[in-house]
Amino acid sequence: MSGNGGASLTEELLNWAGVTMHPHRFGGLEFQLNGNEIGHLHGNRLFDLLISKTERDRWQGRIICIPNRAGCPFI
Repeated sequence: MSGNGGASLTEELLNWAGVTMHPHRFGGLEFQLNGNEIGHLHGNRLFDLLISKTERDRWQGRIICIPNRAGCPFI
């Protein structure tokens, strides 16, 4: 993402049915689907997305995907 990619991502996510935005417990913005966190945005450039390990492994190498800290389900 360049510039204000976070605003574009926020706009896109809020267009998804059932997705709501909330303050994240460590700062930034949290996105929830049916009351469950699906990801959170740090500033305008870093988005942590909650996906399964299988899905993470499938996408890694196909997009810019950096695993989060060990044991964390976010990428």
